[in-house]
Amino acid sequence: LPHPRVDAREVEPVRIEHAALRVRDGHDARAERVRDARHRAPDLAVPLPYSPVPLTLQGLAVLLVGGLFGGYVGCASMVLYLVAGAYGAPVFAFGGSGLARILGPTGGYLLAFPIAALITGRLAVRGRFLRCLFAAAIGMVAIHAAGLAQLTILLGESARPLAMGIIPFVVQDSLKVALAALVLWGGHGILRPRQLSASGELTV
Repeated sequence: LPHPRVDAREVEPVRIEHAALRVRDGHDARAERVRDARHRAPDLAVPLPYSPVPLTLQGLAVLLVGGLFGGYVGCASMVLYLVAGAYGAPVFAFGGSGLARILGPTGGYLLAFPIAALITGRLAVRGRFLRCLFAAAIGMVAIHAAGLAQLTILLGESARPLAMGIIPFVVQDSLKVALAALVLWGGHGILRPRQLSASGELTV
């Protein structure tokens, strides 16, 4: 029996649709992993006997969310995070929640998260390591500037807030900035769907 003839014009849209689905599925899976890491970051906290500010991975998570999802989406997600925590969701360090956390010694750092995500997302450029490093560094500086400001207001002096809220974190947060820059450099566009050209080829 003769083989039925297949119109190439009918096959091409199907091929393009399948390619688009593969891209979308991969995008959704990677996005879910980043969101899961963001939710787990507050659980990884280490208290310091000489500071009210614990060691956490929240700053790193904020930089990655802003850099990978984009400044506006990252900022919006951090705002929702703060609202959820203020209304009682146990999303802050050690499972904490409530306005007392936001108005307390660590509140300045928390309030800076949306701005840090926005800055990192807007400044980071795919494939440019120095630009990603710069974006992550500025984002981290914004977090520490706000944290230092609130500690200064609460303590009424400048020396102790610097010793309690900045100096103990210089080394570890420098490592976070470097790690965030490496991730953004290699995967800045990994969570943004690639486009299909008219020929069905995937483009970045």
